[in-house]
Parts: sequence; C-alpha cells; structure tokens
Amino acid sequence: RAYSIMAEVSPEDKKEEPSLLEEVLNYDDATIAQVERIQKEIAESSKLVGPLEDLSTLETEYSKDDQIYQAKIQDLMSKYCRLRRTRGDGNCFFRAFAFAYLETLLEDHSDLPRFKDAVVKSKDSLLALGYPSFTLEDFHDTVSLKLQFLHLCSLNPRPPLPVCSTQHGDLETGNEAYFITSSFYTFPYSL
Repeated sequence: RAYSIMAEVSPEDKKEEPSLLEEVLNYDDATIAQVERIQKEIAESSKLVGPLEDLSTLETEYSKDDQIYQAKIQDLMSKYCRLRRTRGDGNCFFRAFAFAYLETLLEDHSDLPRFKDAVVKSKDSLLALGYPSFTLEDFHDTVSLKLQFLHLCSLNPRPPLPVCSTQHGDLETGNEAYFITSSFYTFPYSL
C-alpha cells in the first residue's frame, strides 16, 4: 500500500525561489551599486584636476633613502617648477594633457586655429568610424565652448580666466581629449 502524507503549507512556505535570471539581475544591481559607491567615494576624496603645486612637494612624499626617486625628482625640478595632480581613473593622461594644453593656449594663441580644426575633424572622423553621436555631442560642445572662449581671449587679452575649472574637475575635457586622440590614431594623416 502507498500512503501519502499531506501537510498544510503556509503562505510563507509558498515563496518561490528566485530564478537564475533574477539572481543574475540582483547580482548585477548589487555590483552596479557597489561601483557607484566606490566612484562616489573616489570623487569625494580626490579632484579630477588639482591646483598648481610646487614640484618640491614630491620630495617629502618619497623617502630620502630612496635614491632612485629622489634623483628623478631632482631631474624634474631642474626642468619644471610646478605640477598638477590628476585623479588616476583611466582618462588621467588625456585630462592632464588637455588641461595643460588649454592652459598653454591661454598664454600663446598661435596654435589655436590648428587645434580648433583638429577638434572639428576629430568629431567627423569618429562619427565616420561609427561612434554614436550622443557619446560625442556633449564632450565636443564643451570643448568647442572652451575654444570659443580662448578665441575671445586672443582677440581681447585680459587677465586670463580659468578655461578649465579645477573646482569642478572638467571631466569633459579629459574625455574629449581621449576622443581626439582616438581619432588621430585612427586617421593619423587627417589631422
């Protein structure tokens, strides 16, 4: 004989286990939230582009016993007097280069027409490569406005206003520099 035992099931016991898809989505949401928390923490603790500092500040950051770093710092100090720190986030080189270049263009406007032309060509080149326009528009517009400002400064020199804000970090400038560089390496003879 076969007997079956029936037990009464409460509503709490009827909860279904999440499907594999739901588990993956929950894991993805948790990962995204964690990445966002880390990015926020980094953003609150370091600027994208810092203020000018005396290069000698590096001497105190590295041990006097580390002769290799001290020699390199002395070599840098023989060539340069100041530095700006940038947040190491993957675009730090592009942001640092763009920031320094725009600062240079504030003082010496002679390269401005060539650079403006390169920015316009870079956008067209990247669109031709298939980059979606929505990824380029904001960055390109930001840099174009900065270049317009630099052009006005070249026509009417006054004490320069900051074309790149160290207060807000200027994320777009670093990203646009990345796009311009990407375009140059894809079409090296077009710029």
